[in-house]
Amino acid sequence: MRADVRRAFIALAERAGSHPALAAVAARYRLEPSASDARDAELTIAEQDALRAWDADITEQEILRRGTRLEIEPEFLLALAKFLANARRKTVVFTSFTMTARYVRDSLIDEFGRHSVAAHLADEDAALVEDEIDRFREPGGTCWILVCDQSAEEGRNFQFTDQAVHFDLPFSPNRLEQRIGRLDRYGRAPVIPAYAMEPVPGTVASAWKDCLAEGFGVFDASIASLQFAIDALLPEVHDAGLDDGVAGITRITGILPQRLAAEREAVAEQDALDAIEAGDRAGDVASAMRRVENSWSQIQQATEGLLCEGPGNLRFYRDVDRKDGRYQSYRLTAPGRTPDLNSMPLVAWDVLRSRFVPVAKRIGTYSRTAAIERPGARLFRIGEP
Repeated sequence: MRADVRRAFIALAERAGSHPALAAVAARYRLEPSASDARDAELTIAEQDALRAWDADITEQEILRRGTRLEIEPEFLLALAKFLANARRKTVVFTSFTMTARYVRDSLIDEFGRHSVAAHLADEDAALVEDEIDRFREPGGTCWILVCDQSAEEGRNFQFTDQAVHFDLPFSPNRLEQRIGRLDRYGRAPVIPAYAMEPVPGTVASAWKDCLAEGFGVFDASIASLQFAIDALLPEVHDAGLDDGVAGITRITGILPQRLAAEREAVAEQDALDAIEAGDRAGDVASAMRRVENSWSQIQQATEGLLCEGPGNLRFYRDVDRKDGRYQSYRLTAPGRTPDLNSMPLVAWDVLRSRFVPVAKRIGTYSRTAAIERPGARLFRIGEP
């Protein structure tokens, strides 16, 4: 029961801190559950179960009815637009929900024009999302703002951007670390600056921002090595907010640095022991990695045997770069040929559309050296789309 109450609290608090209209629909779902409100509030199955887990008493019902009338403050978006206009740098704006991302995108388009703003939305066609990313990535292009929902928190590389803005803050430090990791890639220097919108003082959202900054220190250094410890601590942190609101979150914010410092020390000690154990094998690992990279032509031969060359291949078309044969792209059909049942790859159309079309025609290579030499070229490896 306690876990359900905690999950319901987080579901409502995250939405209130992102787009109050989402919290309003979630509150309505809590009062009278419906499939349409679950969809509109972007509730997960676990969140739906939690919001239905117990009956609301009279006091909660009154609070929830007030919540169904929540609206976003226009000043919040005006502040974001003013910040972006003053900075005028290539910026990723992170949000937690598709409704929020779409609202922010449309508002920024009104302010800066359609050519300036791209979006990464979970409910958009995969090919369209890739086009939007390409438009944002293009050096010297007119697009300098990318608005993202939660679908961009993993598997993306935004290292080419100048700054990030967190329009809202998820109630999980590890999710925030995932966002930051999209920009702060290994070897990037200097670190890309990240900013968070300033919530209304005295609210749960404001106290949570202080907890992330001062308690978990997520904006000061990577917390990736602490993810398991943080997951173990989060129920206690969330319970503090659930039981005592702003005061509870503020109280536990003061305790967290010391507890996490002890965990960092334990992690460092374990890393030192692991380094001693692995030291003797380091040379072997490096040599093995070099052997793999030097066998890239074998990887290419095996892959293309399946895609386009071997007996019974999948009938993709390989387009080799005429200036440098190390680079190629793969197409559904040969250039100029009209796709039909006799020429299309032997892969289900829904799979082609969702997994291949977004990356078709993109230049790539099986040689890591060649990939480094040509910025933007994909390195073809297992797991690379």
